Amino acid sequence: MSEPTWKIVSKIGEIASDDVACVEIDGVKIAVVRTTDNQVFAIDSQCSHGRASLTDGYVDGLEIECPKHNGRFNVVTGEAVASPARMPLQTYPCRITGECVEIYY
Repeated sequence: MSEPTWKIVSKIGEIASDDVACVEIDGVKIAVVRTTDNQVFAIDSQCSHGRASLTDGYVDGLEIECPKHNGRFNVVTGEAVASPARMPLQTYPCRITGECVEIYY
């Protein structure tokens, strides 16, 4: 893996408000969440409990729910906030520059 840098992963208009998009960097699938107040957050897409894709899950504020077992994760901290999920997920710094969404990876 190379030294971390800011990587453009999408345009902000490609991610709906209160929705999630899947991006891939160096073979790692990352869920990018856009909140209603236009913030973006990035978290590993693979659920730590059931190995389901969080990009197929439901976004509610700062939480994303796994579509397989309804465990929830905080998209800011990666912490598991609802059972059966217990293990946290990796989060990544994320920003909007102009119209571009960037992840520090």
